[in-house]
Amino acid sequence: MFHIFVRSSLMKAMVPRGVKKGIKNIKTDNSDKKTGMELLAKQLKADYLAIKIIGIPLMLIGCFFLFIFIMYFYYGGSFDYRIIILVFVFSFLTLFGLSFIYIGIRNSKIERNFVIKKHPEIIDLVKDLYTNTIFENHDVIVSNEAIAPKLHLIGAIRRMDVYQIDIGEMSAALKTKNRKVYIIYSNSKTECKKFLKEYCPNAKIRIL
Repeated sequence: MFHIFVRSSLMKAMVPRGVKKGIKNIKTDNSDKKTGMELLAKQLKADYLAIKIIGIPLMLIGCFFLFIFIMYFYYGGSFDYRIIILVFVFSFLTLFGLSFIYIGIRNSKIERNFVIKKHPEIIDLVKDLYTNTIFENHDVIVSNEAIAPKLHLIGAIRRMDVYQIDIGEMSAALKTKNRKVYIIYSNSKTECKKFLKEYCPNAKIRIL
C-alpha cells in the first residue's frame, strides 16, 4: 500500500498544474459520429463506384481501337464493310463506357441522384433516422417517421405509408404507394414479421 501511495504522489508532482486543470476540463467529443446525410453520401459513392469502374475500361478499350482505325484510314486503309462494322461496335463501346462513367459520377452525389430527385422526401427521412432513432441493428434503422435498410439509406420510406410486406427467405419487400424497398434480415421469418408489424402497423404482411 505504501509504495502505491508514493507512486501516486510522484505522478501528481510530475504533472504540471495547468495540465491537470486542462485534463479536468476535457469534454467528450461526439463530432466524429457521422450524421445520416454523411452516411448517405458515403453509401452513394460506394454504390456507384462499381459503375464507374466498369465504365472506365470500356471507354479506354473503345477509344484505343477507334484510334487504331483512324490511323488505319489515315494511312490509306480500304473502307471494307467489316472494318466499318468494327468502327461502329467500338464507337458504341466508347459511348457505353462514357455513359456508365457519367451515371456513376452523377448519381454518387446526393443533389444529383435520380432516385432522390424523384423522391425528395428521402432527405428528410434520412435526417430523421439519425436524429429520432427508436431502433437500430445491423440490418435496419427505424425512427419516429421512417424505416430503412441500414446499409442502403436511399431506401428510406415512411413507416406509416407501408401497406404491404412480403417476407421471403432472406429479405422483406416493403411496399408503399410509390416505392418498393428491400430489407435484408438475419433472423427467422417469424421474428422478422413480429418486428415489422410493430414498426409498420398499417401493413398487411405475407410470408412467402
